[in-house]
Amino acid sequence: AVYTPSLGSQQPTPPPPSLSPQGPRTITRLPTSSQSPATLVSDTATDPLARPPGLPPASALPLAPTGPEFWCSIAYFEMDVQVGEIFKVPSSCPVVTVDGYVDPSGGDRFCLGQLSNVHRTDASERARLHIGKGVQLECRGEGDVWMRCLSDHAVFVQSYYLDREAGRAPGDAVHKIYPGAYIKVGAGQRGGLSAAAGIGVDDLRRLCILRLSFVKGWGPDYPRQSIKHTPCWIEVHLHRLPPPPRACPSH
Repeated sequence: AVYTPSLGSQQPTPPPPSLSPQGPRTITRLPTSSQSPATLVSDTATDPLARPPGLPPASALPLAPTGPEFWCSIAYFEMDVQVGEIFKVPSSCPVVTVDGYVDPSGGDRFCLGQLSNVHRTDASERARLHIGKGVQLECRGEGDVWMRCLSDHAVFVQSYYLDREAGRAPGDAVHKIYPGAYIKVGAGQRGGLSAAAGIGVDDLRRLCILRLSFVKGWGPDYPRQSIKHTPCWIEVHLHRLPPPPRACPSH
């Protein structure tokens, strides 16, 4: 099936088809036009006159946490073996690039080319040569996650959010993302709560996990039945954001 996401409006959700006994099916997603991300600006003012006597000045008080220190963590795998350490993306870097180059990794860039593996297979070695510019993940608004495929080759994604948008059961589809595509792959605070309604703890945990294979797909349309059989892939854990502040009660 071919699915083209729209950035301007919500697509109606088709009725879920019956599950395939063979495993997850592949859904193809075509490139879409880019959209400038919204910018959120928060401004907190403190009135020193309202401070009770005896309290230290506001500058001496500890700041209340505004969110997690890292908005996502990325682990890299070759077949079923994790290679290197988990890469944590600071909340101060809303955009992170995962590519195949050998430059040192920084706060907003995870370079897979510089990771070594003494047990690397020939298949992984060949696939790594085609990662190229890789993918870009972007955290927007209240935690929505968008992905842009920068590689010259398609990537294959497992995402509960995309399953829901395609009308599929969770884990029933592998989504093929073509070069140049820019699509939403994870819902933030509002969308996440909506998707989480009525599901169990394990499924709720899976809502916060994305899996992405470079170059090679898996499922009944491919010789590889599991992402753990693909030569190079990443697992992205999205960390929960705090709920939006409640409105002040009116008097």
